[in-house]
Amino acid sequence: MGTLKILVTGAGGSLGAACVEEALARGHAVVALTRRPSEFPSGVTVWTCDLTDGLPREALAGVDAVIHTAASMSNDPATLERDTIEATKALCSSIERLPERPLVVLASTILVYDSGLAQPVNVDESTALERRVESREPYLRAKMTQEQCLQDSGLTTWALRIGAVYNDGIFWNAHIGFRSGRILVSLGRAGEVPMVHVKD
Repeated sequence: MGTLKILVTGAGGSLGAACVEEALARGHAVVALTRRPSEFPSGVTVWTCDLTDGLPREALAGVDAVIHTAASMSNDPATLERDTIEATKALCSSIERLPERPLVVLASTILVYDSGLAQPVNVDESTALERRVESREPYLRAKMTQEQCLQDSGLTTWALRIGAVYNDGIFWNAHIGFRSGRILVSLGRAGEVPMVHVKD
């Protein structure tokens, strides 16, 4: 495939920063998009802006692929609407104005798969998606809407439906249960939590 120019949204977050680091390690040119000023390795082109305002055309100049990790991790509907859904719509609009459109790789979630399957299955591209979306948590609804926005845009898109991401400092994830102060409340021990280290 050769050397690519890759733009990473949400580059200041744990997953985005790992994508920047890995792309550099593979010899690609990297553009980091971050909402707040952040430190990046030498050689990274940094754009500090709010994705909901759209991307400057110059930030996308010559970009072959966009790794879209920008999204809210909260369960607050208003925050999810702004930072996940509206940000994705603005990204699509910015890309659609380009004469040459890059591939978009979305960091999605394994939660989009049907939670009501009668039997455990090995998840693959043919596994059914969640059908009871309105009864599920706001985070899942926002991620499914985010995927739909990209699908509706007509852009060439890959969705990576990632499990619970952890690193050396972050071990807790909503897949496991929820926190109340210093207490972790787990709602059952049946089933496996699909884990993936941020570097993978």
